[in-house]
Amino acid sequence: MKSLFFNKKVLVEFQKLQFNTKLLVLFPFFLITGPFLSDLIITINSFFFLYLIYKNKINIFSDFFVKFFLVFYLYLILISFFSADYLISFKSSVTYLRFLLFLLSSIYFFKKYEKSLYLFFLSGFICLIVVSIDAIIQFVFGYNILGMSKIHAYRVSGFFGDELILGSYLSRIFPIFLGLYIYFFGKNNNSKIYVIPFVIIISIAILISGERTSLGLFIITLFLCTIILKEFRLLMIKSLIAILSIFIILISSSENIRNRVVHETINQIFVIEKIDKSSEKRIASIKKINFFSDGHQKHILTAYNIFKDNIFIGSGPKTFRVLCYKEEFNVGDGSCTTHPHNIYIQLLAETGLIGFLTILTVFVYIAFKLFQNLFLTKIFNKDEDYYICFLIAGFINLWPFFPTGNFFNNYFSMFYFLPFIFILLQKTKIQ
Repeated sequence: MKSLFFNKKVLVEFQKLQFNTKLLVLFPFFLITGPFLSDLIITINSFFFLYLIYKNKINIFSDFFVKFFLVFYLYLILISFFSADYLISFKSSVTYLRFLLFLLSSIYFFKKYEKSLYLFFLSGFICLIVVSIDAIIQFVFGYNILGMSKIHAYRVSGFFGDELILGSYLSRIFPIFLGLYIYFFGKNNNSKIYVIPFVIIISIAILISGERTSLGLFIITLFLCTIILKEFRLLMIKSLIAILSIFIILISSSENIRNRVVHETINQIFVIEKIDKSSEKRIASIKKINFFSDGHQKHILTAYNIFKDNIFIGSGPKTFRVLCYKEEFNVGDGSCTTHPHNIYIQLLAETGLIGFLTILTVFVYIAFKLFQNLFLTKIFNKDEDYYICFLIAGFINLWPFFPTGNFFNNYFSMFYFLPFIFILLQKTKIQ
């Protein structure tokens, strides 16, 4: 492991890279700093790739994914003409192209510069470990290695400060770097053992972050890895057993974790009504069941009302925040926010059935590929373990049954597109 992190050749190889490729290699680090620098890198690399397309006559239209994305992109621009707020929708839809360009530029740089993929892995692997250890330090001592204090009794944010997205960062990119670890070290039996502490440290950080969606996505990741991976299945089973034991201990011993992960979740999903049968006895019954919480339930109902108003093309990207205040859509106090906290509900409201089915198709395709690797190996060749991890990363990012961030939010869009760089890396003809 020492040679992995302290090899002088790593710095030499990094210095050889072009400026744009260095930015790509350090992208996992810039994601920690927030949306500004990471979005700036995406914009810089996108413009540079446009220049390369022109200079080197790169054909980007030979791949089905590119055509598929461009159709969706043009659709977003088209429906922006009919949007409830032209300025908001056009600003979101026109600039959305940069995510495709960033994806293609990343594939191009990884293919052109042989060592860049390994350096990217190393950068992200270190980020995951440092962020996780820092979160644990903040949980134990009340402040992290930079002296940043906890801002919430029940939740840890580490380097992310006021932004409570530590768990989201870890859970969404973890399967990517697990896949890259397997890709580079999967054949080395001496290196396989490091997977267990790697998984355990990250799992603890996600639990103490208090982000229940991230915890759910991480559990789905571990479950899928356990049942689908081939060479690493036993290691994932051992990791899962260790994690469950640690979770039980932490939840049992920490009132803050128990309140956030267990009690608060139950209280938000199940609305309890207490009925007085007599002055001496009170009976509790379930009044209703929410989609995660009463607030999320109201967001969903408001979005559904917006969807019914324009079923096929929706109200336009990012317009939920505008329309949710209108009386004909609003369902009461707490109905309004910037987005309905579920990407598929948001897509129904803002892009209609057409936009919804477009993204759902991507999710179903990935789900089928995972199903194929689990049950149809006699018909189709089983993919390598590292590629399955990339598929899992795409799968959890598009998982429909948890609260999520804004689909058109620049920062979260980076997480949505990142797995597809590696899913397409060996499939695309772009070079």
